[in-house]
Amino acid sequence: DEDASNCFENQYSNHLFNLAVRTSRKNYNYNIGADFEPQKSVSRSLLEKETPAEEPLRKSVFNISPTVNFRYKFSKRTRLQIVYRGKSRQPNIRDLQPVTDRTNPLNIRVGNPGLKPSFAHTMRAFYNTYNAERQRGMVAHLMFTATQNSISNSTQYDMETGRTIV
Repeated sequence: DEDASNCFENQYSNHLFNLAVRTSRKNYNYNIGADFEPQKSVSRSLLEKETPAEEPLRKSVFNISPTVNFRYKFSKRTRLQIVYRGKSRQPNIRDLQPVTDRTNPLNIRVGNPGLKPSFAHTMRAFYNTYNAERQRGMVAHLMFTATQNSISNSTQYDMETGRTIV
């Protein structure tokens, strides 16, 4: 059944470059760097029902994933560490292909070639101190995460048929 079938050829090209600087002093040290990752993907239908002039789905992105790690030693037993990481995530090729998947007639799936990459920011702070005379310590850990362009599904529900379109 050609209407319920698809056959795609997918080609991926990924490269990863890393650049970082590290400094270490008596009371502190830090790392600042980034990963640079150009990615290309091409997805073309191999079914005969598609016209030869139909353009393949092409995506080219340049991901930058920054990282910062700072550590400060207030004393022999008191330290602070702050870490930031940024990470890009691409939608998978199944989510991008503009194909209607009718395998399950009550749960129809349609790809969206306009999806953008998501980018997650993660920040952590860690503080610890120890008082040897009182044998007491304190540890504090904070974490924050925010995502831009989070990749998710949109679901439409048809109350008459009970069918969902994702």
